[in-house]
Amino acid sequence: VVGTLTFTGPVELDGYVEGELNADKLTIGEAAVIKAKVRGAEITVKGSVTGDIIASKKLMLKKPAKVVGNITSSNLSIEEGVVFEGQCSMNSEGQGPGRAASSDKVAALK
Repeated sequence: VVGTLTFTGPVELDGYVEGELNADKLTIGEAAVIKAKVRGAEITVKGSVTGDIIASKKLMLKKPAKVVGNITSSNLSIEEGVVFEGQCSMNSEGQGPGRAASSDKVAALK
């Protein structure tokens, strides 16, 4: 499938996707080949992903996953045997990378 896919509720993919992928709870199966920007709340990867992954709640990379791209999540687990090439950004739920929460005190610079 080529294009933008958006799912509500849990979904498991075991095919080829190129483009953009959005799902609340997503499992990328061992047979999956994903070349896309992936966004979701809870994401489990067992297959191959080339592209950035943004998980607002939890990202799990399970053997034999291969991820080439940057990942952003507030909760990350990587099993032994997983291949990951890219940068990782850990952040609080619902925040973008490098942003302070609105309740955080920030000193003024002079």
